Amino acid sequence: MRPRRLTYGLATLSLLVASGCEPPRYEVGGRITYADGTPFSAPGFIVAEGETASGPVMARSTIRSDGSFVLAGRNEREGMLAGRYRLRLIPPRGVGDGNIDDPTSPRLPFDSRFLEFETSGLSYEVGPALKDIQIDLGPKP
Repeated sequence: MRPRRLTYGLATLSLLVASGCEPPRYEVGGRITYADGTPFSAPGFIVAEGETASGPVMARSTIRSDGSFVLAGRNEREGMLAGRYRLRLIPPRGVGDGNIDDPTSPRLPFDSRFLEFETSGLSYEVGPALKDIQIDLGPKP
């Protein structure tokens, strides 16, 4: 009987130790608006790439109709690891892909600089102090 108790005790202890090793995660959300305060309501995604103590990571979110988003890792309930992140926007499929001389082609609903991590100008340090990101897209195109 004692070996079984010992096995269960060691298994429980292992689980407790392993669960305590997970680095903290932080819920980071925000809102995307134009300069006049109206929300960015086009469907699309916001993507974050970062460098953390655990190495490079990605997070993403759909952009809701009120311009809000909540960045997450593999699933919505999993927050972001602490670290420095760059953000970029991904427009809905087919938007901004067309011929700029064709007036019927869907146009980007924001400046094209927001399409790339390198040019977006959106960089944040995720940690206990960062809870809310406000992104101003400037004037409506």
